[in-house]
Amino acid sequence: HAQKSERVAPRRSRAMSARTGWKRTADGRMMRSESAEDVMEEDEPSMLLDRVPAHVLREVFGFLGDSDLARAEATCATFRQASRSESLWRDKLADKLGDQAKIVLPEKLPHERYYHGDILEEPAWKTMFKFWMAPKPNSFTWNEKARGEEIDHSSKFAARYLHRCTAVGDGNKILLFGGQGSGADFFNDLHLLDLQKSPLKLEQLHASGDPPFPRCSGTLTTVSVAGLPGTEVVALFGGSQGFFEGFSNSLCILQGDNSVSIAAAASQRKGLTWEEPRVVAAKAEDGVPDARWGHSAVAWRGKLILFGGSNTQHCFNDTWVLDVSHEPERSAPADAADAAGVGDA
Repeated sequence: HAQKSERVAPRRSRAMSARTGWKRTADGRMMRSESAEDVMEEDEPSMLLDRVPAHVLREVFGFLGDSDLARAEATCATFRQASRSESLWRDKLADKLGDQAKIVLPEKLPHERYYHGDILEEPAWKTMFKFWMAPKPNSFTWNEKARGEEIDHSSKFAARYLHRCTAVGDGNKILLFGGQGSGADFFNDLHLLDLQKSPLKLEQLHASGDPPFPRCSGTLTTVSVAGLPGTEVVALFGGSQGFFEGFSNSLCILQGDNSVSIAAAASQRKGLTWEEPRVVAAKAEDGVPDARWGHSAVAWRGKLILFGGSNTQHCFNDTWVLDVSHEPERSAPADAADAAGVGDA
């Protein structure tokens, strides 16, 4: 019986050596084999890994951190193939971005790669992951600049902060309004930055009508007008001249004259008008938004959606929807107080 055991042990040792690169010495100790035939090839996966389905490996890799996944990729060919999964890298990027992933990530990339055999190229979503998580130096740079001192004195753009801007037309024309300078200086000037002109420069615009009072931290938003297809206006809401001068809940509209688009009027540097329309509460008990600054606004299907902001008394978390629509001109009503304008919000 003892002789039989001695004969079996070497066979088990040789089998283990072929599979793991280890061998048993004469005195029974396990040592790393120095023989090339006893050591696995570097990229050869073990018999156990060959039996693990690729989708299971991808599922496991989804729990690994970035550095651990990089180490796994370098381990063997089986791991490299499993890590070249489009869905794996999209899910990892979505996890990094959290709730914002639903907004900023597309459902599919144009060059996603799905092969039935070996995948030799990097997944498109891995490239996207690197772009978001570790952008190359100078990935985002200013190509051109328009500094105040480089502009004609007649249209000099004074240094300021808390000003507002919005894109009009095809998005290549940017309107800038107001802001606060040094000390108690507030502005209500209007400038145009045309991204299609070279070199870039700021051009001061002049609009007729009653201009908004100088302010900072309002919102400037381009909104389409319900009832007038293809027409857009710029809505200025709220803002402040500082804590001591108070806050505003006024709505001012900038529009092009005679059905001229606001982008075309801005390019021609004429034909723009400021107007303060009537603001009507949808329900009398709801009233209108309180005066505020530092709020946010976005245009959506002819509506201006406002959120948050603050004043000296409150910090708001309320949401308001303003329907910017055109109201045809009417004969003057008996009560002059009702004749506040021809537009409704």
